Amino acid sequence: MINEKQALNINLLIIAVLLFAWALIVPGAKCLSADFTNPSEYCYVQSLTISNNTGSDLINKPIRVPKNTADLISANTISGENDWAFSLTNSSLDNIEFLITSYNNTATPFWIVAPNIPNGGSVTYNLFYGNNTRVRDNGLNFEYDSYARVNHNNNMNLGSNSNWQVVADLRVTDSSKICPDPIANPNYTANIIDKYNETGYSGFQLYFLCSNGNPYLTGRIANGQNDIYSVTKLWSSSFDNLDKRIELKRLSTGYLQLLIDGSIESSVSANLNMANNIDHLDIGGTELNATVLRNAGIEIGNDQLSTWTFDSLQETSAVSPYYQYSFSDYAQGNNPGTYYKNYDSTSIFFSFSTPNSDITTLDTFVTDISGFAFQDVNALTSTNQFNPIIPISEPLAQGLGLPPAMTYTLLFSFLGLLMVFGVYIVAPNPILGLIAFSVPVSGGVISGLLPPITLYLFMIVGLFSWGFSRWVKNN
Repeated sequence: MINEKQALNINLLIIAVLLFAWALIVPGAKCLSADFTNPSEYCYVQSLTISNNTGSDLINKPIRVPKNTADLISANTISGENDWAFSLTNSSLDNIEFLITSYNNTATPFWIVAPNIPNGGSVTYNLFYGNNTRVRDNGLNFEYDSYARVNHNNNMNLGSNSNWQVVADLRVTDSSKICPDPIANPNYTANIIDKYNETGYSGFQLYFLCSNGNPYLTGRIANGQNDIYSVTKLWSSSFDNLDKRIELKRLSTGYLQLLIDGSIESSVSANLNMANNIDHLDIGGTELNATVLRNAGIEIGNDQLSTWTFDSLQETSAVSPYYQYSFSDYAQGNNPGTYYKNYDSTSIFFSFSTPNSDITTLDTFVTDISGFAFQDVNALTSTNQFNPIIPISEPLAQGLGLPPAMTYTLLFSFLGLLMVFGVYIVAPNPILGLIAFSVPVSGGVISGLLPPITLYLFMIVGLFSWGFSRWVKNN
């Protein structure tokens, strides 16, 4: 005759076997949160095919592809609060850079940066959407004749009595392309942030300076022909395809520093009084090759003087081949800017396939695309705060190489079993164990990470376990 403790061990063994079997079955099902409002995974995918008949290869060419996001928002397929709901990959699930503008529109312009489409050929990408938890930081691409400008016509009071810095979030996709032709143009320069007056020798600038085909990240400030200071650092190819925060920092102690991800790479003494002019401020430019600029800003001490992010661009003019987009100054709102883009769509064609919602395994392999998003106000509304288990389950799924559905099932089941053991130690009561096991599982169902049938299955298992324990006790 077995006792109640042995019966509990048998119950736990039965539950473990059923959970293992259920975890194997779940990945074959529809995306777990596809039927929920604003799903927590990429539950839908469309194939996007782009064809090139221009007569030449398209290398890092931004291609304008309109997509109806308004209907998707109305149907609660994606969130209406942000444009994080999309991710674009190639057939190998490598991320493809793209910019979303005029979100919640019947023809939202997607600017897709195609790495390489040969003349007469085509490429097919996967557009995933439906997710409302991952953070994706928009970025500007400047190749093929485009630039951004802020009418920042004031001195900004960048004096010697305070610490101030010029900051940029950027990603270089291929550092070998920053300097395109070292023989024809050995001193090639590519602007990142520019408020520098060449004739008056005043202001500041962050830029790439080429020497013998090698790109040097450079910063300079000036207040007169005899009052010019600069810092520089050879840009490493190891930074390719990584988001980096760049800072040109002037300290009140009299030093000018160049920092990459908070590390001081170059420092000089700079005892100037001011670094001001009333020129406009340029962000990026056509010369900035193979680079995505995600954020830019100017800080005085701990205060954000201006912060430009590009997550809510609005299309203000679309008369081919000239397009214009407005972006905001999120720090104070006083210095908005305009992104100018020239684009000839002649002989470039695209088509979407029918959306497919029968996906489960691809979500774990789609990498977040996000910069540091400093002072990026949109990043503060992430629904990760409503699904706190996601920051745990997503890295776990990626580390184990498991589909997210299986990971969620195993994770919530493990939490439930831990609670059962905890209750059993305090009070070995099957009913209390059933309630304890149901708490994390119910949380998974409510958050949309587990299908409702999972709760019903576990309840049936729990009732069976309770009945089995009662039978043992009475016999």
